[in-house]
Amino acid sequence: MIDVSQVTNKRASSKRANEPPSKRVTQYPAPSTQYLVPSTQHNTMNIPYQADCQIIIFVASYPHNHNNMKQICTLAFLLIAMTAFGQLKDQKRVIHSCSYGEDNIGAELCSYFQSQGFSSNTDAEESIRKILEPIGLKPNFVLVPCPNIQNALAVNLDDGVRYIVYDPIFMEGIQKNAKTNWTSISILAHEVGHHLNGHTLTVGNDAQTRGEELEADEFSGFILAKIGSSLEQAQAAMKALPHPTCANEVYSSHPCLEKRLKAIKEGWDRGAKTVATNNQTNTTNQENTTILPDILNQGTFWKATESGYWFKDHGTEIGKELISQIVENDVVAYHPKTGISYLLPNYKYSKDNQWRTANVMATNHKCTWKADGKYIWFVMKGNQMATKLVRETIGVDMLGYYPETNTTYLMPNYSGSLDNRYRTAVELQGSIAWKATREGYWLLHEGKNISLELTATYSGNDVIVYHAKSGKRFVMPNYANRIDGQWYSGSLVTY
Repeated sequence: MIDVSQVTNKRASSKRANEPPSKRVTQYPAPSTQYLVPSTQHNTMNIPYQADCQIIIFVASYPHNHNNMKQICTLAFLLIAMTAFGQLKDQKRVIHSCSYGEDNIGAELCSYFQSQGFSSNTDAEESIRKILEPIGLKPNFVLVPCPNIQNALAVNLDDGVRYIVYDPIFMEGIQKNAKTNWTSISILAHEVGHHLNGHTLTVGNDAQTRGEELEADEFSGFILAKIGSSLEQAQAAMKALPHPTCANEVYSSHPCLEKRLKAIKEGWDRGAKTVATNNQTNTTNQENTTILPDILNQGTFWKATESGYWFKDHGTEIGKELISQIVENDVVAYHPKTGISYLLPNYKYSKDNQWRTANVMATNHKCTWKADGKYIWFVMKGNQMATKLVRETIGVDMLGYYPETNTTYLMPNYSGSLDNRYRTAVELQGSIAWKATREGYWLLHEGKNISLELTATYSGNDVIVYHAKSGKRFVMPNYANRIDGQWYSGSLVTY
């Protein structure tokens, strides 16, 4: 048995610094004696989105601005009427055609309801999959990214296709404001709720629409509880937006904040209750393993009480050999002999002396990490090391340098992974990490971005950079064949 009661639940703030600029290599290839000219240009690594938008009719939407609702609806109908006799007269018509958007409707109305020519965001598609998985449905929605609409909407045409139109920038703004990655999922779940409840098939008055909004809110809360969010996370997006007062909501198509938060809570409570029931069922099933000892010989299992936990690896008790770290409600246990890190999920609420399956998190002594937008956990060989890393955010990635082992760790796509799920860190040997694109290069030394402080020259396929402040020279090996946006280890030039 191993006692983890004295292990602290450490975490580190994951506030993201402003993205540092890159260093531009202005000539390639070049002779070894030629110096490369630096640039202060930022390399945002973003691909601009272009939408071929022609006409917009929004149906059931997420709230953003409640002013001039009737005027916006009227303008939307006029826009349909005018274009119906023009170049769009042969296109599919909208079934439900009451819109909700910004006051500046001319600039905001963006649609794209042809069945080809647009591409969805893979993160949004993954979110839809997560939303539908708990209720056993396959994704059959067409996602349409449409910038500058400041909204998310569920739309039906008479082609039988269910569309979800969303503004990625709008959703990213809410996520940053609320400081949680759950906001995007809750917004998309809200729109899925409109579709599944049939709200996009009929046109109602404001009172009916307010009721539909609450139904979609409740569905969103239910789904987020099912996939592991807290109530606060489920309500975060709603709290980040303006709402009418309860006294004035009769003039709006959307309810006041108090009613919306209540609806989300009702859905979340219902979802959390079913999760608890399922966990109890799983516990009962796992309890049966105590009378089937042969099962314990076929994998890795653990059980816990208030005194600590036991851990069996194919029948052998190895609990005393593990190095344990509490991470929120979980325990991460590292086995030095094998280099395997195990996850004991929901450890805090599983001290019932029942056997459960242990999940393998990482092998070969690799580190694991997770983040939620506010905090980051970085577990190295069973110890929380996030506060000991010198961290830097470059583009969507985060890198951390650990001085004691002179190692740099990469947390790829950090900004897109703020969902509190465990991931494996990529180890880069040494204190120097670099990457290059056609726009330029980045170089970190001991966790700090020094790209703009360098002068560079080519040496064959390598690039050698000189740092005047420290008097050191670094090599980016095989630079000519690595202009691919991937991170590599560099080395220090010694003479």
